[in-house]
Amino acid sequence: MLGAVAVTAGAVAATVPLANPAGATGVRLHASVKHTVVRGVKWWSVFWHNDDGRQHAYVMSVDLTRKSLHIRAGMANGRVNDRETVAATAGRLHAVAGINGDLFSWYTYLPWGGVGVGGSVFKTPPRDRPSQFFIRADGTAGIGSLVFTGAVRQVDATGHLGAQHVLSAVNTPGSANTGNLTLFTHAVSGLSLHRCAAVAGPVTGRFMSVKRVYSQVRQFDRPRSGTKLLAACGKAGQWLLTHAPLGQKLRITQQLTTTSGAKVETFLSGQRMLRRNGKAYHDTASNFHTLGINPETAACVSKDRRHVLFVVVDGWISRFNLGAGVTLPELRDLTAALHCYSSVVFDGGGSSTMVTRRDGAVHLLNRTPHYYGLRPVPNGLFVVKS
Repeated sequence: MLGAVAVTAGAVAATVPLANPAGATGVRLHASVKHTVVRGVKWWSVFWHNDDGRQHAYVMSVDLTRKSLHIRAGMANGRVNDRETVAATAGRLHAVAGINGDLFSWYTYLPWGGVGVGGSVFKTPPRDRPSQFFIRADGTAGIGSLVFTGAVRQVDATGHLGAQHVLSAVNTPGSANTGNLTLFTHAVSGLSLHRCAAVAGPVTGRFMSVKRVYSQVRQFDRPRSGTKLLAACGKAGQWLLTHAPLGQKLRITQQLTTTSGAKVETFLSGQRMLRRNGKAYHDTASNFHTLGINPETAACVSKDRRHVLFVVVDGWISRFNLGAGVTLPELRDLTAALHCYSSVVFDGGGSSTMVTRRDGAVHLLNRTPHYYGLRPVPNGLFVVKS
């Protein structure tokens, strides 16, 4: 189970053993009183000392046993590759709290990983990467690998099914460029492709009617609402040109599940899993490496899958004695000290943000470096109350 150190009025201290005792003596956390956002959502701050001085973080607990509480991914302005502040996204979603999400490209604003909302995949998660935070259709939370499956198949005028091809990804240019059939939707703005073949047309339910065919696409505009584009380079692109001529009807199916087959309601990719099933986990699936100490953002899921912690560590403000930040191994130890069963790290640095709603307005909880302010980001995780 998730559990913070015992908290009473005023500041208290508790020593909690690390998950990996080899060479470690423990983290001595000092915690503030807990503040209630709404019933089932609380936040508090913790601080501790390491070789870089006094460090500080904010922790938020979400009790998903309360049926009125939901965690969902949110996208900036409702699009995959756009940016706005976490506070602005929380305001649009009428969220009671939230944190920032995945790392992203500074050129396209595309998140490095995937995002899904309300049972729909807006960008597919990286294959075989366990750093996915998700909510199952039954409302329980998890962290781990996800499985995307999809297909594109011809349909004739009588409804008979014809040739079929695997659909590999959604709104992921790199997938199309490497020869995989990829679907692009209204949720993504114009992006570059490597002279891929493509077809486009209006979509009703699972069916697309091909109205345009392109033999080579270097750049495409944002598909209009109600239309989609299928694209691929290489052999998959040739399949499109052969089997999706003008007027052809195509059935597009897709599904996202956990590795055990459970349907996923919402998800957001992180960069690395830090803890897995109660133990430290050294995630080698991501090729991203954080150097030095930084502000960081993480999420934890309890063993019973119904309790979640959000964690945001202050950093880059040590000259004001407000925290230098942490390395990823230190963040792993911090989530262990907070009794996290499984945990994942999201984007850090100037992106690290935690917000909460108070008196009808969204407020920033953590301290951001003064030269960054509140950085606009593509996505985040948000707590909404029904």
